Amino acid sequence: MKKGLDLALDFPVDKTLARNLHELSIVWSQYRPVLFKKPIKIESEVIDTDSSFQQERTGNLIAFSGGIDSTYAFAVNQFGDTAHPYEIEHAIMIDGFGYDLNKKQMFDKQKVRNADYLGQFGIKLSTVRTNWSKVLHWYQLFHTVGIAAVMNLYSQSYRGGIIGLDFTYAEEFPLGPWGNTSLIDRLLCSKDFSIHPMGANKSRTEKLIFLAQNNSVSHLAVCNFMGMLGRNCSHCEKCVRTMLGFISQNREVPKEIFSREVTIESITGIDVKKATQYIFFKSLMENWTNPDTTFLVHIEDKVKGYEFQNGLVSKSI
Repeated sequence: MKKGLDLALDFPVDKTLARNLHELSIVWSQYRPVLFKKPIKIESEVIDTDSSFQQERTGNLIAFSGGIDSTYAFAVNQFGDTAHPYEIEHAIMIDGFGYDLNKKQMFDKQKVRNADYLGQFGIKLSTVRTNWSKVLHWYQLFHTVGIAAVMNLYSQSYRGGIIGLDFTYAEEFPLGPWGNTSLIDRLLCSKDFSIHPMGANKSRTEKLIFLAQNNSVSHLAVCNFMGMLGRNCSHCEKCVRTMLGFISQNREVPKEIFSREVTIESITGIDVKKATQYIFFKSLMENWTNPDTTFLVHIEDKVKGYEFQNGLVSKSI
């Protein structure tokens, strides 16, 4: 897409998928016109996939990293907090997405925790290894394309795949172009294999609250350094932010996944530069119910500082 070259394939493509992929190229050419000059055409024999075997497949699989978003996407279907829950029969964990393929022991540590959690519900966890993140230059923009490609390896056995969304519908507006949105994920479907994005109904903080209420936090992997440590460091911005999510609801920070306590210094030391950080810290601020507001004051400072630096508020005199 960067070179604006059309794609000629020597094999047939499902008509629904061909349409969706063309639409996806339109989306990215508008999202990032500097990177992607124009939509591309996919030239191939287009077929209507025979969906007669749809009746033979029951249920869906889920991409499960053990993070907040994928755990919420799983748990919300298990605990009935969605209008029409999907039947989940299998889970996959992808080695190479957030993990170094050469450090398998770190991946395996989290795999054990994920398998233990899913096993409570009778769900088997399989793993897939891929170098997708290494060969693709803009991995952050196209990581869900990689997830969907992996899921399609299971398309003969399952009707569709579930991907946990990072942000709510409302949060996607200030976020801007991102590789995992409610729109983009739905454009990764074919006629016989659907991709179901889940989690746009709740902010990251609200998801964490839901998981805490349903005893679904003992395996959570949230750290920037999971691939290096195989555990949460309890010090990085993502760890601190997650611990603050528990504190915001006057809940104890689970010691089985965090080894340190939050301090004022650990908050003031965070530099909120990115829109993703701003959205998550603003969510903390808006969902704070703990009567102890010691940390909240510093979270508000971070949010206001970002808004001022990015022209989202007028400077008061």
